[in-house]
Amino acid sequence: VTVSSGENQLVTYISYILLGIGSIITFASAIGFLGSVVEIKCLLVTYMCLQILVFVTHMAILVLIIMKKKEVYNQWNNRIDEVISEYGNESLAEQEPLWNILNAMQSKNECCGRYNASQWKRNKNKKNSTQIPCSCTKSNLMKWFCDVPRYSTYSTGCEEYLNTWFENNVLILIAITTSLLITKV
Repeated sequence: VTVSSGENQLVTYISYILLGIGSIITFASAIGFLGSVVEIKCLLVTYMCLQILVFVTHMAILVLIIMKKKEVYNQWNNRIDEVISEYGNESLAEQEPLWNILNAMQSKNECCGRYNASQWKRNKNKKNSTQIPCSCTKSNLMKWFCDVPRYSTYSTGCEEYLNTWFENNVLILIAITTSLLITKV
């Protein structure tokens, strides 16, 4: 997946934060266990300080998720538009898993493109301008593009389904972080 560094920066920061939290939790758990078994106060104090650090970091992630939700949403939509424009390009075979996900979403939700089927006009990988992905139709063909009349395609776009999915996942992430904070308190 080729994403510019500006778009990928937020994801990278969150990934590093989560990796750091996991490492600190593992280290803190070992120190807490050792401190309680051997009854060394210094280790128990260190354990408590690390738990406070993890708590503060979880709070920072929660605030970051809430504050940057719109930015992530915009990057998400831009990436979907890129996938649609690159769809079916034989020189980008590494993108095929993304195209398969797009096909599955369009077939399952009976939608086409992000807004509607006309969005596929921007795709330059078709043999002719009337082609659309076979997943935008009720066809069971296993090809990238099909020649079908416009009236036999799904007329609605997938943006509503994508927005619902995005909102649900952001809410799940917020719920998980909040429950971890409550558990720590």
